[in-house]
Amino acid sequence: MGEREGARPAGMRGRPREIVVLQRAEHDLLALGTADREAVARHVDGLAADPLPRGALPLHGAADGHLQLRVGRLRLLYRVRQDAILVVAITGGPV
Repeated sequence: MGEREGARPAGMRGRPREIVVLQRAEHDLLALGTADREAVARHVDGLAADPLPRGALPLHGAADGHLQLRVGRLRLLYRVRQDAILVVAITGGPV
């Protein structure tokens, strides 16, 4: 039986990963208001168990290998490593 559309590779789910917030992302996070900061923090925590949640999209070009996840009007940029999620930046672009 074939793999269902949108299925994630078995190695991508279920195994919690460490979250590493890079300096740029920490600066971006601290610059947010309380409500936005809490919303982003919830999504970042969720990446530990599911690094490819619904809505996560790959970036191409200079940021190849990075993923983006929309959190309201914000965009969370991150990379998935074997045992860690690297949170690279949080940007506030138009939705």
